[in-house]
Amino acid sequence: MADRLQEKLKSLGTLPWQGGLWVLGGSFLLATLVNAVVAKSLFPKSPLTKGRLDSNSLALPSISASLSPSAVDTILKRNIFNAEGAAEDSEVKPQDFATEDETKAVKTTLSVRLIGTIYGGDPLSGAAIVENTSNKSINTFMVGDVLVQNATIKEVLREKIILDNNGRLEFVEVEKTKLVRSRRSRKKKGTVTPGIAPIANSPPPQKFSEDGFQRDGAKIEMTGEYRKKLLTTDFTKVLQDAKATPNMVDGELRGFQLTRIRSESIYEKSGLQNDDIIEEINGVSLNDTSQAIRLLQSLRNESSIELRINRGGSTMRFELSIQ
Repeated sequence: MADRLQEKLKSLGTLPWQGGLWVLGGSFLLATLVNAVVAKSLFPKSPLTKGRLDSNSLALPSISASLSPSAVDTILKRNIFNAEGAAEDSEVKPQDFATEDETKAVKTTLSVRLIGTIYGGDPLSGAAIVENTSNKSINTFMVGDVLVQNATIKEVLREKIILDNNGRLEFVEVEKTKLVRSRRSRKKKGTVTPGIAPIANSPPPQKFSEDGFQRDGAKIEMTGEYRKKLLTTDFTKVLQDAKATPNMVDGELRGFQLTRIRSESIYEKSGLQNDDIIEEINGVSLNDTSQAIRLLQSLRNESSIELRINRGGSTMRFELSIQ
């Protein structure tokens, strides 16, 4: 029997797949050896080295604090895990979580009024529209800008701004107007409130002209005095005559979409329409909120402005020159 088995094994040695068996077996032995070496280096007392796994042989990273005490206190007060079995909290808005500077700030006595803010979730990258009540001027400010005297804007929040007034933290809030329901009968649908222009529902005319301003197609010309009036006397109206919404594509900013453009506004006079997306100004793509705000501020002194507009998927270019 042994002789016959030996002859059988010799005959197998002549088969072409003998080399494959040697390679397979060698690979298995090599993999086993590597695993044993790695296991021994990582777990000196592991079963692969004929010992027991000891929890004391594992080095765990030390626990370090990643939140400030005020942030931890805020989380505990919110009871986000409902640890006490209390009723669920109401919906939490981003502004519910006060920043550290906000909790220390006191109401300012400066002669300023906060008209509104552009807040994107980061208190360091927003913009604030502020009126100087002393000279009745309205301007847009960003974090780091001097508001009045030595007061510098430190944070821009959803409904307030934090100031550093000579080392003293102060805040200015948006004035909240109480809505009073009128006892008069409701207006019929389609009527317009006096003094407020209706939303533009039709495309603007191909041409438009008035004192200090004229447009022919996508080419616009205006005088310096006309622009100055837009940025001072009519600035509040300019802000209210249209709504600019960030145009997000795949989670990234791709310009700003214009909606609620009012009739006879500077937007309609310039040939812009509802749902137009402003993608680029003077060759700079509007893909960052803070960058876009800085760009708009720099346009105050520009004598030539070019807009790239996306209208229904088609690209248009508007050219504005200041005479």
